[in-house]
Amino acid sequence: MKIILTGATGYVGEGVLRTLLKRDEIEKVLSISRRPCGINDPKLEEYVLPDMMQISNENHRLEGYDGVLFCAGMTGGFPKEKFRIICHDIPLHLAQQLPDRSKMTYIFVSGSGAGKVKQDTEKQLFSMGFKSAYSYRMGIMKPLPEQKCNPQTIRMSSRWYGVSRFLRFGNTMENIGLSMLACLKKGYAKPLIGIKDIDILANGL
Repeated sequence: MKIILTGATGYVGEGVLRTLLKRDEIEKVLSISRRPCGINDPKLEEYVLPDMMQISNENHRLEGYDGVLFCAGMTGGFPKEKFRIICHDIPLHLAQQLPDRSKMTYIFVSGSGAGKVKQDTEKQLFSMGFKSAYSYRMGIMKPLPEQKCNPQTIRMSSRWYGVSRFLRFGNTMENIGLSMLACLKKGYAKPLIGIKDIDILANGL
């Protein structure tokens, strides 16, 4: 499989990328981001550009892929204009640049308790003619041991992973990556992927 991934320099994107690069099913990953991710792998190609609203299919660069994993994003607490650009405008702009959407799967990382902006993004993505489209609403995430991006807020929440796992409010980063691969390969019965769905998908791969 060949996939496009955004957010490789961030927490979720790096974890998903490292998980998928280990899988034999993955032939190629095109990472789109504002700076290099620092991961060297023969399967990985990087498309670096300072403004992700400049993404285009010029020279057919986005053709021939099975799916998109949109892992770039941010949580609340940021200026509304910036939040909307990153969590709404950019994912939809990328979707519009993709040829043959009817043959592709689009996975959008939203987060638990998605607000109005992300819900609007989900609604539009679901109506854009993709073979399938999903939105991930995760809770607390346990990082991979080798992850480099591990912000303080993530480190703090990870301390509570054991409790959150017991309460079914958390997933390992590995399971998140594997569940995305399962969605790409086999699909899933519903478009909104929650914490329990992630484990079901990952365990069924």
